[in-house]
Amino acid sequence: KGYIFLLFKIIYRVIGFQAFADSHILSLLFLFGLCGMIFGSISAIWEKDIRRMIAFSSVAQIGYIFTAIGLRSEIGIICALWHMAAHAATKAMLFVSCAEMDDACGGTHLRKHLKGAFYHSPLLALAFSLGAINLVGVPLLSVFMTKITLVQAAIDVGGRHMGLVLVAVAISTLLNAIYFLGTTVNLFTPTKEGDEVLKPTVRKNPFTSVGLIGLIVLFLVFRKKI
Repeated sequence: KGYIFLLFKIIYRVIGFQAFADSHILSLLFLFGLCGMIFGSISAIWEKDIRRMIAFSSVAQIGYIFTAIGLRSEIGIICALWHMAAHAATKAMLFVSCAEMDDACGGTHLRKHLKGAFYHSPLLALAFSLGAINLVGVPLLSVFMTKITLVQAAIDVGGRHMGLVLVAVAISTLLNAIYFLGTTVNLFTPTKEGDEVLKPTVRKNPFTSVGLIGLIVLFLVFRKKI
């Protein structure tokens, strides 16, 4: 997210927010943000590789950030900043856990081979599940709160911005649920006789468990702060 922080620096310390808004660049950021929210999620649904699925999810989540910036309001900027922090912590947890689960389930990177991953790596599967339900927008979690803030910012702005944000958030949340919750359910589904089960490619790394516990604590801290 470093380039987004740089953008904030340029807006407020070099150009000035009002001058930046008057240039209509924020309208482009708003439009691109809406497109990212929808098309990033659609790409994630069709992606069979678990790591690429999470990467496309980042496209959608960064779409939320630019949509919030494009609303030209203080609450929109606050929403963008909080979403950047919540997404960074959550996505780190998702990438670490999915990489380790993938190795524990054969290392093919395919979502279908993660079936029953909980029974191989309980902590990893639980960490992935927490990150997944957060990005879907389950109530009382950090991303849910930033989505609500984005909607509130759009309502305050009104007009076409309000309608576009409400529709985009609803569609994106539904699409998030399709690929994230579908993958999560697969982690806890026991394998049956005849299912393709691959042997682990590497031994579990104890440092990964320590790191994930730290990320889970950070995840909970963000929830309380927001």
